[in-house]
Amino acid sequence: MELFLSFIFYNYAKIEKEHLEETIFLQMKNYSYDFKSDKFDIDFVDKKNVPFHELQKDKKYLYIYKNK
Repeated sequence: MELFLSFIFYNYAKIEKEHLEETIFLQMKNYSYDFKSDKFDIDFVDKKNVPFHELQKDKKYLYIYKNK
């Protein structure tokens, strides 16, 4: 029973994390069209061959690249 409950809680946490990341991604994508608030930090970089409007992750941050 404990193993089953552990699986359920693990799966629920994983689903919630994915949902939160998707929500943040959509907010970032919408924000990137007009930059009218200070909700997210902006940094301009010159990158080529990067996927635009896809959620990228590293150990600490979530970010997207937007073309000019």
